[in-house]
Amino acid sequence: MNYTTIVSVSELAAHLQDPAWAVFDCRALLADPAAGRQKYLAAHIPGALFADLKTDLSGPVEAGRTGRHPLPAMDAFVQRLSGWGVDATTQVVAYDDAGGAFAARLWWLLRWLGHDTVAVLDGDWRAWEKAGMPVRSGNEVRPSRTFTPHLHPERLVSTADLVENLSHPQYRVFDARAAERYRGENETIDPIAGHIPGAISAPYAGNLGADGRFLRPEELWVRWTRLLGDAAAEGTVMYCGSGVTAVHNLIALEHAGLGAGKLYAGSWSEWITEAGREIAVGEIDRETGRQGDKLLLFLLSAAGTAPAPRPPPRWRPPPPALLLSLALLLVSLSPVSLSPCLPVSLSPCLPVSLSLLTFRCSSRLAHIPAKVQVGKCIGVGLDQVEFPDVIQVHFA
Repeated sequence: MNYTTIVSVSELAAHLQDPAWAVFDCRALLADPAAGRQKYLAAHIPGALFADLKTDLSGPVEAGRTGRHPLPAMDAFVQRLSGWGVDATTQVVAYDDAGGAFAARLWWLLRWLGHDTVAVLDGDWRAWEKAGMPVRSGNEVRPSRTFTPHLHPERLVSTADLVENLSHPQYRVFDARAAERYRGENETIDPIAGHIPGAISAPYAGNLGADGRFLRPEELWVRWTRLLGDAAAEGTVMYCGSGVTAVHNLIALEHAGLGAGKLYAGSWSEWITEAGREIAVGEIDRETGRQGDKLLLFLLSAAGTAPAPRPPPRWRPPPPALLLSLALLLVSLSPVSLSPCLPVSLSPCLPVSLSLLTFRCSSRLAHIPAKVQVGKCIGVGLDQVEFPDVIQVHFA
């Protein structure tokens, strides 16, 4: 089995002796560039090599031109991969101790170069330690191999690309930094606070649960379909402070089954290098929604599988008044069925119990796998709700 987004502690442990698997320790601390290697030398997953964020996974910073972590030169990085013993047959696993925020950089570089079998360790180093798995100290080496790149330039966005497409209706730009940095309220790293005009706040930490692991694919699907609106994943661009943690959102998109987005590698620290370039501050987070009438949106969770990638939507959302009427109708009903049929329970959300549920529609809800169950419910603004175009209701 190939792993292309995340891999569990148990799955990695089962392949520690497999020469076709290569493990990389990507622990890093922005305030102390030497801290990651010190942690690696003290204790790491057996067989892991150390990938340094500053010297291995980034290129030289050019003052006034690049961000804080520009991409490494492709030829130099290909040579590095070959020296690390990575080729087309290698399953790569990257880990850190920050929820995958730094390991994601190696994930993206390999995907950019056409190597799909790369995954981030779910739960990171802390989950490995907590599980009582073996550790080792000192340096490690692997026999060299020959890595052959197959570049995917469509995965990368330049500043010029971003400026040209910001106003395109199907273009979405997401800021992966913490919400307060997005709003320009607490900038602790870069000299200018704020965000790229039109960008939507989507902190990468929102992809993780309280246990530090990625949310289930269906939970990520709910989060990201709400954020995407009517845009396809292929038209999205992720950025952060320097092009590292933004990749976490790209992993989440793919793990949710929504497709591959793009990375603005220069990110905020490159955007602000040009004097006079427009910035924005203090805008409302898209994920928290706007004020207005509320209704209950059922979060459907797939049982066991992630939703399939969806095609671009071909429907127009119904007017808010109609949606409110539908919600009130559901509240007032005794046991009903919506056909075709699958067992669900809406008891956590409404004072009714719907015995059967599914949708015939052309909206994104049609792409939830056939076996579904209703999970929790949340309130969202009417102007953000997207329902199917046909809902068949039959009294039980």
